[in-house]
Formats: sequence, C-alpha cells, structure tokens
Amino acid sequence: MHVYFLINALVIYVLSSSTILATCVVVTRTDTQIIVGADSRRQVFSAEGTFKEYTNIGCKIRQCGKFFYTLVGVNDVLQIHHANLLAGENLQIDNLINTYAERMSYDYNIYINGLRNQNIELFNNNFYPYNIFTEMAFVGIENDVPQVRIIEFCNTNLPDAAVNVRFRIKTNPPLVVLGYKSSFNKLTSEAKYEMIVKSKTNSIGVIKELIENQEKLSPKEVGTPIDILQIDSKGPVWVARKPECMD
Repeated sequence: MHVYFLINALVIYVLSSSTILATCVVVTRTDTQIIVGADSRRQVFSAEGTFKEYTNIGCKIRQCGKFFYTLVGVNDVLQIHHANLLAGENLQIDNLINTYAERMSYDYNIYINGLRNQNIELFNNNFYPYNIFTEMAFVGIENDVPQVRIIEFCNTNLPDAAVNVRFRIKTNPPLVVLGYKSSFNKLTSEAKYEMIVKSKTNSIGVIKELIENQEKLSPKEVGTPIDILQIDSKGPVWVARKPECMD
C-alpha cells in the first residue's frame, strides 16, 4: 500500500502556500502530436486565503514519469507533491490519472475544509457548489498514440456543509483551454470549431493567439512569456521555455 496521505507538517505547509488560479493553459492534440502552451502568471495567497500578489515565477508544464502535466487551479504545491509521488511508478496513463485524481480529491478535502474553517465567508465566495476550482492536463505518448487527459475537481457540498470534492476526467479533446478562458468562451461554436481545425496545422499559432487574447482581457491574471512543449513519438521538444522550465 502506498503511503501518500499528508502528514500534519505538510498540511500546515500547503495551507500557507500559493495557488495557481491566475493562469491560462492551452492543449492541442492531433493523431501524431500534442502541443501544450502555458502563460507565466502566478497568484499568491496568504495562509488565511487572502490575495497577496501576482508573480511570473515558476513553470506550469512539468514532468511526471513519462508524461507531462500542467499546473492549473488551487494549490500548486499539492499538485506537484502528488505528481512527484507517482513519477517513478511507470503507470499507464489511465491508471496514473485515476490514482492521481483519487489522492488529490482526498487531500483537497483536507485542504479546502481547512480554508473553510479559517474563513467561511471567503470560502463561500471561492468554492461555491459545483464550481470547478482546479482543472489539470496530463499528456504524453502511449503505444505511439498521443494521449490527453483533463481532470476537473469541484466542490459538491451543500450550503453550510463540509467540503465534498469530486472529480471527472475528459479524454483526448482536440483543443482545450484551462484556467482563465473567457476569451475562448466568448467565441461562437463556429469560431471554436475553426480554432480546432486551425490547430491541426498551426497549433503553436493557435496557442499563442488564445493566451495572448486572454491576456488582453485579464492582464493581471494572465501574462507572458509563454512556454510551449511539443510531444510526439520521437519525444518531447521545448519550442519555447523560460529558465524555470529548464530544471
């Protein structure tokens, strides 16, 4: 049995950590490759859950064994912690995703209930029922086939009740925008379809366009530079990356 539950010291640590709410990540997938793009903005909160500052530090595209994942949503420290625990287990992607999602749900319940106990008004403003507070992408090549999995975490509690975190998984979308995406959501169905078609021949251009358009609408929460990772059967290649993504 794997020991992965948070010890008290780690619970205290993550309660005082930042989140990565301020972000925009775009993932495109074709039959031969995956391309992931992420902005550089990071939103930092205090231990009490109040906003402190925006920074451009850190890499949101990270490796977990033979796969890569993106940091989007609440508490990047917790996200990285569980990815690191699974990095050496050489799991197939669906086993990896389900194990990761189950462990994260368990510890999100601890973490978010802790926030609720500290400041219930702030909690109600940020974690209202059925609001997706974290959505992450796991990507990679398995058996020569590009694989994309999106995990969405939401709070399904009733008002004035303890947190009840649940998750759902989406498989192989051709184009997905995570985090801040009001610019993409405003597009008509026809325009979204045109973006998907365009991404099959110019994924990098689509990624840059979507993130830069979102930056215009959310200049505090989304910011360049944009890191871009391309993955195909030959392996991962960084198209663009800042120094923090070279570690």
